[in-house]
Amino acid sequence: MRCQNSTDVNRRCNRTASKIAIVKDVIEKQSKIWICDNCFDEKLYNNKSFKDHLIKVVKLNSKK
Repeated sequence: MRCQNSTDVNRRCNRTASKIAIVKDVIEKQSKIWICDNCFDEKLYNNKSFKDHLIKVVKLNSKK
């Protein structure tokens, strides 16, 4: 599945998701975000809200 991170208002990342980030959303429910390693690292280190609301990270198996 493709990464669901938006690089800007009208574009999504083109990489393949390598993990699922489970985060608490605004109304205290859980949301799943399919995300690649690069976008995850960027969000984790640059977005305090993402880091504070992150509940769990599930790594996806990659077929080689």
